[in-house]
Amino acid sequence: MLPIHTILHPTDFSERSEVAFRVACALARDYGARLVLVHVAALPVIVYGGGIVPPDPEIYLEQVKEQFQQLQAPDSRLRVDRRLKEGNAVTEILGVAREANADLIVMGTHGRTGLGRLLMGSVAEQVVRQAACPVLTVRTPFPKEAQQGDEPRRLLMKVQEVMTRDVECLHPNATLQEAAQKMKELDIGPLPICGDNDRLVGMLTDRDIAVRAVAEGRDPRTTPIRDVMTPNIIYCFEDQDVAEAARLMEETKVRRLVVLNHEKRLVGIVSLGDLAVDSHDQQLVGHTLEAVSEPVGSGR
Repeated sequence: MLPIHTILHPTDFSERSEVAFRVACALARDYGARLVLVHVAALPVIVYGGGIVPPDPEIYLEQVKEQFQQLQAPDSRLRVDRRLKEGNAVTEILGVAREANADLIVMGTHGRTGLGRLLMGSVAEQVVRQAACPVLTVRTPFPKEAQQGDEPRRLLMKVQEVMTRDVECLHPNATLQEAAQKMKELDIGPLPICGDNDRLVGMLTDRDIAVRAVAEGRDPRTTPIRDVMTPNIIYCFEDQDVAEAARLMEETKVRRLVVLNHEKRLVGIVSLGDLAVDSHDQQLVGHTLEAVSEPVGSGR
């Protein structure tokens, strides 16, 4: 599962940036990630009476700062940092990505494809080519219906192509202390619980430990996982296409699915972040985010 601790969102206050901002906020909330906003100010040039009249830089920057501060996340609990830069947009965005150790960049684009996109030379295009971390480009607006020609490509992409493999799990007889140590070691919240032959029997989250064990006074050193784990697990199969996995996330309002083979053995985990970064299908990700990105409850 793709680890997402810091998300960078470059904004130019345009409509396409607004849509990408909502996607960035949704992902940041779902993954408990820090959201870093960056705007690269470019002094506008005003042509008047056949000549060029440069605006007052101080007044312009004050206006930009005010507009930047008005960009508020819909969830006040999000950790949001703002970086106002001047200079070349691509250089400054990539610089902030390095400084902030961004795990994912979410930015808007005009959504051009093919030769038009290659010739466009846009900021988004150059960031995609040069960034050290994954970049999710969000077209504006999300298409309401699938574009002709998109469906064959989507059907060819299977869950096994985007899922995280080599997922570690624990036996239901292990203690909650062992589970917490494993979560800390792997820097994860959900932990699959497997019985014999890697057959999935449940899921344990850090919230389960806090609410079902610690809050009730149970000793994590002696309480077995089976006493607090969630036994009814939503899963998908590795050979299903990503659209089916996204639809399952949307219907059940979860942001990750365990992946099984047809012998019902655990082979991986696929998350909303995996779909966002690896499927490159903005329509798919957009619809799923709209359905899933609500206040998160137990087990999500």
